[in-house]
Amino acid sequence: MNIAIENPYSVHKDHENDVLLYNGRLELPRQFSCDLNVAEILSEYELKLFSRVYDNAANNCYSNNYFLKSIPQRIQVTDSKSIESLKFSFSDIDLLSEYYVQEGGEYILLDKEMTEFHQRVVISALEAPDISESDRFDLSILLEEKFPMIHYKKRYAATMFNDAKHYFFYRKSHEHVPGIMLMEVGRQAVYADLYKLSGLIRSDVAVSMMSFNTEFIDFINLQYPVFIYVENGEEKEFDSLKNIIVRKIYFIQNNKVATIVTAVGSTVAIKVFKRFRTLKHDPAHQFSLVNSDVSIGCHLKNLSENIQFDGKLETISERLLTIKVAHKYKACEKGDSFEFYLFAGQLGSIVGKAICRKLENTDGGNIITLDITEKNLEAKRKIIEFIKTQCYISHSCSLDSQDVA
Repeated sequence: MNIAIENPYSVHKDHENDVLLYNGRLELPRQFSCDLNVAEILSEYELKLFSRVYDNAANNCYSNNYFLKSIPQRIQVTDSKSIESLKFSFSDIDLLSEYYVQEGGEYILLDKEMTEFHQRVVISALEAPDISESDRFDLSILLEEKFPMIHYKKRYAATMFNDAKHYFFYRKSHEHVPGIMLMEVGRQAVYADLYKLSGLIRSDVAVSMMSFNTEFIDFINLQYPVFIYVENGEEKEFDSLKNIIVRKIYFIQNNKVATIVTAVGSTVAIKVFKRFRTLKHDPAHQFSLVNSDVSIGCHLKNLSENIQFDGKLETISERLLTIKVAHKYKACEKGDSFEFYLFAGQLGSIVGKAICRKLENTDGGNIITLDITEKNLEAKRKIIEFIKTQCYISHSCSLDSQDVA
């Protein structure tokens, strides 16, 4: 079976190896109506896939009522094993009375929605032929593409990618899935569901978690798959700027609920969100790069000596830069005037003027400390945004004022 890792962008990640969901899709409906002739709109392969999973009452291509083959339409009253299995297969719901009604010597399947999780429990309890995971995924995609007009309650479903070699969650060995990993899966499922089903676009809105409750019902084992299902809760307007969203995420292993995450968050237009996230810090405090593996280049033009050279950003504040340059660049003295061009990734170039405070010789190169003397409003905005998104406290630097030479 092919594994389709969820798009990192849709779960607020930058790298695939941080994504913990795969084969994200919509739940398969237990039944649906369609006025189209499926044989005319599906290819031979697609029709075989469809026919493996769905059937219709009239057993021909022109009947418009389709239902899952794996869910029995009738159960004989004399089938005591199946009846007892359905009654006690689920902790809080008697699935027999929930989905079937007795008529004479039979239990007849009610005409009502059945969540995919309940489908799995019913299929297992009745020992009916199950639907393969590859068929579930492929058929869900097929229904989205070829039957967009059918009406049923759409819910997000996925499989947890339990990477036992993950650099963070399995730094020490576990005989069960770590709880913190389940919380991260729940967070990713909220975002994946939201962008897939709500019509919201990540570049237009910011989603902030307000509360995150995790109920650990049972241990989740590494040896069996974990299926993720997302239920939408009540959504309401919080104020003129924010909407409140509620999502309940179910973790299913071996047809039992093992964990439930209830997440409450808010959505707000990205332009408004940026106004909320104004960072207040002392302009003299220095910060280092969060990701030391990423090199932020800086081009320096020594106006006093009329030479140019490149370096690498070490620390930054609104008033001061420290730049590491190669040993060969020694033509710099305290008081020399510079133009600097800092290449700040997606923010683009940050340009300004500075004066050399000091030059230090180290094993790895020369460290030039520059006092920023000129920067326009755009450069100031970019420096603040750069510190906010790509820097952390420099533990090698004091947070006392760095303005004193």
